[in-house]
This record gives sequence, structure tokens and C-alpha cells, in this order.
Amino acid sequence: MKTNKIFSLLAAIMMAAMFTACSNDDNPVKPSLDRTDIDTWNASTKTLTVNINPWENAYSDNTEIQHIVFADNVTNIGKAAFDGCGNLESVTFAENSQLETINGWAFGYCGKLTTITIPASVTTLKGPVFTGSGLQTIFFEEGSRLQTIGNNAFDNSALTAITIPASVITINLTAFSRCAYLSTVNFEENSQLETIDHGAFMECYALKKITIPASVTFIGDNAFDECQNLSVINILAQTPPSLGTHAFAHTAEDFKIFVPKDCVDAYKTAYPDFADRIKPIMGDDVTEIDSIDN
Repeated sequence: MKTNKIFSLLAAIMMAAMFTACSNDDNPVKPSLDRTDIDTWNASTKTLTVNINPWENAYSDNTEIQHIVFADNVTNIGKAAFDGCGNLESVTFAENSQLETINGWAFGYCGKLTTITIPASVTTLKGPVFTGSGLQTIFFEEGSRLQTIGNNAFDNSALTAITIPASVITINLTAFSRCAYLSTVNFEENSQLETIDHGAFMECYALKKITIPASVTFIGDNAFDECQNLSVINILAQTPPSLGTHAFAHTAEDFKIFVPKDCVDAYKTAYPDFADRIKPIMGDDVTEIDSIDN
């Protein structure tokens, strides 16, 4: 019985300490996660300053946070660290940020987060980072080193436009699937992209046209399936990329594939189901394509 009383007393002391920390404006909103001596919470501006790597679920489902500022030494944002922070409006990274990885659901279902700029140091968006979020626009700092856009990275988000850095090698499974408002997808000059994986742009209803970089060697199953308004896809590769099943299923009725003019026959052989839709890119500079009407 004495031991039980001691445990009860210790529990009461811990709860009191947690309550005291929570009421202190200089402490973070979730003191129970033992970050009170690490991060800083400013209640008057609803701003959280993150000073070291936030771990998994660190501030998930917190409805108080409106603004987040990451210190330059943060290198990794943990899985679901800010998932469900429904009132989060802005995310800022310090100049000379060392951030490398943003893990899945880090900003998932943050409905009021409409724009973000990703530091050049980031190499991986690992998993569904922005899935279900209100994100409409994303910018990448000049000199981006991003290599991988992970599975479901922007799935079911409000994204309307994106310019994918030249450094990106892989767009993973369903990375942009169900982005119903995504109408503009551009790739930086000298793109190193090799893989557009299964379902990568599936159900992007607003997408009408896209130009696939010359470096791409693989377009996966259902990559553009249910892009009902997609009528023009330009593929710049001299050798036809490997094409998965239903990659261009349920696109616009007048859907056409434009390819380098010396490669039309090769594409028709590689893609027999689309032979009558394959047309040559007219003009000498296939990297400067604005609109094609054939």
C-alpha cells in the first residue's frame, strides 16, 4: 500500500509540472512530449519555434499553432510531426537551413497551410508529406537538391501548380494522385527525372497538358489514369520510356502523344495501343514547347 501511495504522489507531481509548463507562454503547446526546454511557444502570436528535429507525432492534432519557424540546424522532420494541425497557416525555414528529410504526414491534413517554400538542402519528401492538406502552391529554393518525391507526397491536396526541380530522379507511387486542382506541372531545364511511378498523377482532373523530360525511362501503371481533361502529353525522350498498363487510360477523347519527329515510328511500335494518337513534335527545339495543335 505504501508503494502505491508513493507512485500516486509521483504521478500527481508529474501532472502538476505538466500543467504548469502548459500555462507558460514560453513553452511549447505539448509539454507532455518533453520539449519544453527545446522549442519555444509564443502564445500571443501563436508561433512555435522548432529548435531541434521534431520527432514522430511531436505536435500532431494541435489546433493552437498558426505559425512554425524552423531553426537552421533542424535536419529531419519526423513522421506526422504536425499532422492535423488544422489552424497552421505558415511554415518558415531559417536561412541556410540544413533540413534534409521531411517524413510522411509531417504536414498532412493541415487545411489552412496553402503555400510553402522548401529549402534547397532537402533531398527527400518521404511519403505522404502534404496529403490531404490545403497546400495550393509549393516553391523550391534555387539550387534544390531534392531527389525523391515520395509515395502519396501530395495526394489529395489542393495543389494547383508545381515546378519540379531538375535534381528530382523519382516521382514515387501516387505522389500527386487525386490532386483535383493541379493544372500546371513543369520540370526545370536539364531535368534528371527517370521514373514516374504507378498512379503518380492519377485523377488530376484539371491537368490538360504535360511535357515529360527526355531523361524519363519509365512511366508506371495508371500514371495518368483518370486525367479526364489531359489532351496533350509531350514525351521528349529519344527512346520510348517503358510504359505501364493503363498509363493513359480515361484521358480526354482527343488525347495525343507528341514525340521527337525522328522517333515517331519507334513510339508507334512501343505503344501500339496509341499508334494513331502519336504525332511528331514540330520545330527544332523540343525543350521549348508551348502549345502544339496537330
